[in-house]
Amino acid sequence: RRVRVHVAPECVGSAAGSESRARNAYHARPRNPPAEHAMSQDDQKRLAGRAAMRYVQDGMIVGVGTGSTVAHFIDALAERRADIEGAVSSSEQSSRLLKERGIPLLDLNAAGEIPLYVDGADECDGHKCLIKGGGAALTRE
Repeated sequence: RRVRVHVAPECVGSAAGSESRARNAYHARPRNPPAEHAMSQDDQKRLAGRAAMRYVQDGMIVGVGTGSTVAHFIDALAERRADIEGAVSSSEQSSRLLKERGIPLLDLNAAGEIPLYVDGADECDGHKCLIKGGGAALTRE
């Protein structure tokens, strides 16, 4: 079984269930939360990266995409680097981060099956449909 996880900060913690429940939950959210409760975009990305960690299993080879949310995922993954076999990367930026965090970087062609691939998304609509970026790492993804 393979899992591909795209994480978009605005999708983390969104309502689950029927479309109408999700729509009602969306409209019920305060438009301008009090400043003490507001999360910065970077905090939301950190939360999304950490949320993706629930899919990481011991001994797994993890595929990682690229971008700022994935950088937060790599930081969280570093805390469990001894538990995984290693990671493959879709970009030079992510490869550099993996190496800096001491996560074994595996060659994509030699890695075999990759049961989990985590990547960021630029947008998430009310139906949890994701929009990817401009395609700078599209070939490797």
